[in-house]
Amino acid sequence: LTYDSGTWSLNGKSLQVNGDIHQNGGILNLGKGNLTVIGSYYHQEGTLNPAGGAVKIGGNYYNAVLDTDSSSGDPIFGIASGILYMNHTASSMDVAGDFVMASDEWHSNKLTAGTIAIQGNFTQISGNEYNFACGESLKVILNGKDVQHVSFESNQSKFNILQLTKDKNTGYVFSPDPCWNELEEIQN
Repeated sequence: LTYDSGTWSLNGKSLQVNGDIHQNGGILNLGKGNLTVIGSYYHQEGTLNPAGGAVKIGGNYYNAVLDTDSSSGDPIFGIASGILYMNHTASSMDVAGDFVMASDEWHSNKLTAGTIAIQGNFTQISGNEYNFACGESLKVILNGKDVQHVSFESNQSKFNILQLTKDKNTGYVFSPDPCWNELEEIQN
């Protein structure tokens, strides 16, 4: 599914996308609705706002322009301009894969409430050094089964409340360490 312009609102309803979403503009406002993406979410431009709803992504979330290194085949992340609003306590985002933030947008007043759960790796790339500057009550939960790698390019961006579900010393690799304001360690 490719989404380029206009405003798309779920108004409390549910939508399942059986593949990837490529958002290249526009506004996607869940309005307390539920969005399930079986594949990955490529958020290059435009706004994603759960607005008290839930986003479930079966693959990766890329707020980045994704390319591939022609010699190694490794992914290359370029700067995007996607805006992610997490400013409602009931908002949630569950990412089964990796989360990459390379937006050139300032997010310090946009990432303030709700919960983001990530099962893969987390990478912050400085399109804007404040693109993942979390505040107030936003909680990020790192709940993957394997060792999770977390890296921040900018020291202006960090998790506000970070919840770990594995042993901090064996279940995660942080760069830098610490990269949060408040740490909760909950082992299952």
